[in-house]
Amino acid sequence: MSERIEVHAEWHGVRFLNCELPLPPHGSGVKKTGLIFDGLEYPEVAPGVWSGPVGVTVESRSSQPEEVEGLWEDVAEFLAIVTDGPLVLGGIWETPMPDWPRLDGFGPGTYRIRVHARGRDIAYDGAVSEATEEYLLVSWPEKESRPASLMALTSRAGKSVLGAERARQGRSMRDGARGGLMPAAPVPTGPPHPPIRILMRDQEGDPDSTTSKSQPQSPTPSVERASAVLSRCSRRHPPASTGTYPASGRLCRRR
Repeated sequence: MSERIEVHAEWHGVRFLNCELPLPPHGSGVKKTGLIFDGLEYPEVAPGVWSGPVGVTVESRSSQPEEVEGLWEDVAEFLAIVTDGPLVLGGIWETPMPDWPRLDGFGPGTYRIRVHARGRDIAYDGAVSEATEEYLLVSWPEKESRPASLMALTSRAGKSVLGAERARQGRSMRDGARGGLMPAAPVPTGPPHPPIRILMRDQEGDPDSTTSKSQPQSPTPSVERASAVLSRCSRRHPPASTGTYPASGRLCRRR
């Protein structure tokens, strides 16, 4: 038994409500069909029209059809997992009606859905007030986990969607190679550097009082420069008997 309704497409999308895709690899092939894609919340069909009604006929069967019936331009299958339902096809801004035909006719579980499409090129990327595209959705319970499959793709709209997805994947791979998906630098080996003792003023700013602090880390260029300055100052201005630096508070003064 089949029933036809019209749903409203928006932004080249019509959603399969109240279901989810399986985890990869069984749910990762929908983008390779040119007809189905993984939306923000639910899997979606990609109509040719930008906005407007599309005709949808729904059939819920107990087993897989033997062959594709009728004349269709694009045909693809995918798996959908239903927890609560109802599994129906609806527009992005539409609220499903109680009398809409359901694709989960046998309750919660995993279903295989075959999507048939024709007319996607008639008003491609346009806004329509009457349905110019027709879809046939056939569902049946499925126990075997199979990835999505493409059975036919002859429309220009479908080929355009598939080409855009392949181009996007190519850019992602190139960006990943440039963006740091490279082997990490090797971890340094060997004995650690000895601790560095740095002379520091006390918290009250008394130039005659110094404290020492041990930092078990490798020397940095700024520490090396400070050590060189202290060495030159000790040669130019010998410390007093108390072991302090001149009261001027300056390390040294160029002459």
